[in-house]
Amino acid sequence: MKNRIRIKDIAERAKVSRGTVDRVLHNRGNVAPEIKQKIQQVLEELNYERNIIASTLAYNRLLRIAVLLPDFADDPFWEEPKNGIDMAMRSVEHYGVTVQYFLFDQDDTQSFVEQSDTLLETSPDAILLAPDFFNESMAFLEKCQQKGIPYMQINTHLARQESCNLGYIGQDTYQSGVLAGRLLSYLIPHGSTVGVLHLEKGLPNARHLMEKEKGFRDFFESYDGGKTSVVQLAFSPFGARQDLFDFLDQQLLSVREIRGLMVTTSRIFLLAEYLQARALDHISLVGFDLIEKNVQLLEEGKIQFLINQNPFKQGYYGIMNIVEYLIKKSEIDGTQMLPLDVAVKENIHYYVKATRDLRVVV
Repeated sequence: MKNRIRIKDIAERAKVSRGTVDRVLHNRGNVAPEIKQKIQQVLEELNYERNIIASTLAYNRLLRIAVLLPDFADDPFWEEPKNGIDMAMRSVEHYGVTVQYFLFDQDDTQSFVEQSDTLLETSPDAILLAPDFFNESMAFLEKCQQKGIPYMQINTHLARQESCNLGYIGQDTYQSGVLAGRLLSYLIPHGSTVGVLHLEKGLPNARHLMEKEKGFRDFFESYDGGKTSVVQLAFSPFGARQDLFDFLDQQLLSVREIRGLMVTTSRIFLLAEYLQARALDHISLVGFDLIEKNVQLLEEGKIQFLINQNPFKQGYYGIMNIVEYLIKKSEIDGTQMLPLDVAVKENIHYYVKATRDLRVVV
């Protein structure tokens, strides 16, 4: 970590008290113009931006950001937000910022509760989190508000009008569902049956997935007045692959022939592998996220569309916004929606390369 200039250093160089330097840095007044000019000259000689150094000096300590995410060992999607967070931390470490991860099982609400409680015991300066479970997350954010700990959300947006809520960075989940429906409509005959497949425990508690389904349903209602039938398939708890295959065998036999499916999580590769194993090549697929298995199946034509939710940028900009708030005292734009990129096999190499380059350039 680079050496940071302290208030003491500025005071000694300007031959004034530490309190005087502090008042100038924070525009608190009660400083003679000539003294203020002298301190500002010292800051300019040190070649630092005043607003950055001022806040850093004022703390004179490490700033700790706690990150509450699903365990990326269980779901490769979460590796990308972590990569973005790690990249951001390399950019701001010289400000004395550290990060500590608290990882929970995204299929276990109790794991979320335990990790979030452990996090609060560390009394971080700010929190970046993916509030996967609605009820448990709302309770956790209430505790953050009571303790005065600012937080920023990624991937799932729980709208809360309170002072500690810095905002949200991620996709518009409702519009994600609308877009998935529109893409699927290009691939199926009018009046077909389409399905929404959720591979998630505790579906009613997963507000972001229900929003995707709502957007998907609303699109087809406006597209052809409801002539396209939309059915929900929900597999919970998520278990062994053969259990999922058995479930799909039963479900696909019990409804009118499905011509298209959307999977609301990044696990669409499991559905593509099932359709390939059953030789059901008449069913078109739209899914989310450019994880390795999904990309491979898109290139092979087993998945027709992938919607990229920019998880790397969610992690990166989540940290950078928190740092802006903690160090620069900047006002944060509360809701920052990232673009929904549509990937097909003809352009997937561009998105893969762009993500790889972003890790180097950002």
